[in-house]
Amino acid sequence: MKTSPKLMLLIAALGLAPMAPLVQAQDNPAPAPAADQDAHPARHARPDRLKMLTEKLDLTADQQAKVKAVLDDGAKQQKALHADENTPRAEKRDKALEIMLNTKKQIRALLTPDQQTKFDALREEHMEGRGRRMHHAN
Repeated sequence: MKTSPKLMLLIAALGLAPMAPLVQAQDNPAPAPAADQDAHPARHARPDRLKMLTEKLDLTADQQAKVKAVLDDGAKQQKALHADENTPRAEKRDKALEIMLNTKKQIRALLTPDQQTKFDALREEHMEGRGRRMHHAN
């Protein structure tokens, strides 16, 4: 069977078409984030988390300062863990969970018994919402 040169050219062009965005991406590199800007802000403590806890738990000014310090420390640990290129992925996942649970434990220790009950309920709501999102994703 003889294949025409035009057909061969069309097949080659279609085969290379999916690579066009990659070539274009190399021509237009994304701007590098500023030195003080975090590349993954969602992975670290966000100001809205402290605000949400303050509103939902009615934190005092003293509690806010202490919770902020705990959140900042947890974010610092998570950022260092994320930057570590020598630790295997599974170990990093386990360590990230440990940091998260330790942060939660430290925050809980700063709360009154009534606030602790509300804090636990917030966590349950979060997990239920997460389960619904994961269920709908499948």
